[in-house]
Amino acid sequence: MDDVSVIGDYIEWLAKVDEAGGELAWVTRNKDFPLNTSQRAIPVRRNADQIIRSVLKSKRVQETIKAEAIRRGWTQQAVQAEAEEVIHTMGHRMQMPAVRLVGYAIISVVKRLFDGIFVNSAQLQRIRELFNSDAVVFMPTHKTYMDFLLMSLLCFDHNIPLPAIAAGMDFMNSKFMGEALRRCGAFFIRRQFGNDQLYWSLFTEYVQTHLINTDHPVEFFVEGTRSRSGKSLYPRYGLLQILIEPFLRCQLYDVMVVPVTINYDKILEESLYAYELLGFPKPKESTSVSGLLKARHILNKRFGRVYVTFGEPISIRKYFNTSLQRSELSCKPDMMFEVSEKGKMAIRKFGHHVVRIHNKNNVTSVWPYACAVLLKLLDERRMSNRDEIVRLGELVHYLEEIIELAKRLGKRVIIKTNLVNDLRYYLELHSDLFCPCDDFLSASSILKLAEFPVAEQGVIDQHLLERSVAQIILSNYSNQIVHDFADMGLICAILISKQEISRNNAMDLFSPLRSLFDHEFVCLPGEEEAQASFIAALGILQRSGCVDVNNDIISIKCKGAVLAMASIIHPFMAIYQIVAQTVFGFIGTSAEQSLLVVGTQRRVAQMLTNRDHSYLRLSTFSLDPIKNAISSLCSHNALTKQSDGQYRAEVGGLCSFSSLLQSVSPYCIPFDGGKLKSKI
Repeated sequence: MDDVSVIGDYIEWLAKVDEAGGELAWVTRNKDFPLNTSQRAIPVRRNADQIIRSVLKSKRVQETIKAEAIRRGWTQQAVQAEAEEVIHTMGHRMQMPAVRLVGYAIISVVKRLFDGIFVNSAQLQRIRELFNSDAVVFMPTHKTYMDFLLMSLLCFDHNIPLPAIAAGMDFMNSKFMGEALRRCGAFFIRRQFGNDQLYWSLFTEYVQTHLINTDHPVEFFVEGTRSRSGKSLYPRYGLLQILIEPFLRCQLYDVMVVPVTINYDKILEESLYAYELLGFPKPKESTSVSGLLKARHILNKRFGRVYVTFGEPISIRKYFNTSLQRSELSCKPDMMFEVSEKGKMAIRKFGHHVVRIHNKNNVTSVWPYACAVLLKLLDERRMSNRDEIVRLGELVHYLEEIIELAKRLGKRVIIKTNLVNDLRYYLELHSDLFCPCDDFLSASSILKLAEFPVAEQGVIDQHLLERSVAQIILSNYSNQIVHDFADMGLICAILISKQEISRNNAMDLFSPLRSLFDHEFVCLPGEEEAQASFIAALGILQRSGCVDVNNDIISIKCKGAVLAMASIIHPFMAIYQIVAQTVFGFIGTSAEQSLLVVGTQRRVAQMLTNRDHSYLRLSTFSLDPIKNAISSLCSHNALTKQSDGQYRAEVGGLCSFSSLLQSVSPYCIPFDGGKLKSKI
């Protein structure tokens, strides 16, 4: 396999299962999980009941029970009973017989679904050595329900203690599968805790007792939930602080965080995500692992290859060094423990640091690039009023160009055989996205996106929605490379609008634009980080021959390359402008988020029926960028979320937001609520 090592060499792990004698022989092998000897000469791993008892007896939880009894006017016994019910609902019941039984079932399904699972196994063996002395936290990417199943299978195979996995309550929708996962180490938490102090206390103590006593490694998805759009999500800061707190309080010498990047050729839930992003409720089968894996249309498909990359462990002690003063925090009682604003910012930056490592360790095939090229070619067909079809030979031609550009820019693209054969492999793997085709062998083969059935919705024309599903799926796959080009794309978008610009003026535009899109392209926060990113991105563009910098004036050197990168950003600019335009219509009143979302989708539908707006993609209907734009409007004082959950438009902030976008976007939006018009 060419050029797939991010850290060490990858092995095809499913072949190892066959070498062991098959699924049954593999799952029944004797295991040798290391025990931590740093705190006890004879270490003991507590069982689930012992862990729960220690949580309920802890000083933190007992103090919270007393405080809640006073606040609610309840007896302590009543609050204690609630605490016991909560922790028993939350806690895992890990048992090795159940692990083996579920493991056998899962590995059988995995072998049926995937062509191969490639793992940098040598790195995982090195990580195993950490368990003799350190508390370990796995932080994987989260694109599908398969993520945590694969993590547990790989830990089991490599004799690594199985992690206690933070899972959402919706995993309990299937009583059988929910209980099976619980016995394999899953503990179930609410999606939102709000101000429920008892729940926060129990959850915090439960997680931290695993770390302090090294009962099991803990597995957290730093993004909190599955990414439906293929892009990284904003890290969950509250969860990070809970994990780091034992180190801050000197209860642990160190915590080792292991970022894990999982890449799929084809996502199991790809069509389910597209329907969700159009606003349709989750199908029942998608709300549980068992429902997903039992779905006949899933089991009868191929999902290609999976790449699991275990990154270098991050020492919390070394990472924070002097940026967090432990001496100020270690002696504070639980009820008074509070991290300073400076400390909270350091923890936030750590979350973004983990996400950046996730993205850096991506194993990227030709498919995300092919999706980006295909969407761009379809844009050109629409704008010239031609049939929205693409010939395979044309796709190959432009794909070769964009991959050559990516390599010039220092990006790694995995090509297993050669580009044409790899592209055919992915087109066959994703053949359900296209109208039936004789084959993908001829350069003259025609690619036309299929229409997916949707229920009558009433808000948007049904035919538009049927055509949108495939475009959203393609967009989600192309989003996998957005993080690679976001900073360069912003600079290129600025250049396309200005032709040439001084370095200082470019930076003055880049920094607020980067902040405006920070929910879209997750990046390290702060002005210093923005400046460093600008310098790095501009340097790459200059060295690769895309731009010139003379006497501090930046100009376009290779227009095709600059346009290609700007075109990655332009669709996001369009939807942000449409959302802002929609919000203009609510000035003087307030509205729920759902009303803003539906209003935006209606506006998009109206624009799509007008040939003047043919540059708009059907994927503009997607809820993901619409909601991200609403979040951005809030953080830039263009929208205010009130105590009743309603949103109110702020005229000054809204005008500033729109002016910034209009200054660099190829689309013009007047403040009087007029229609978007292309400036191209």
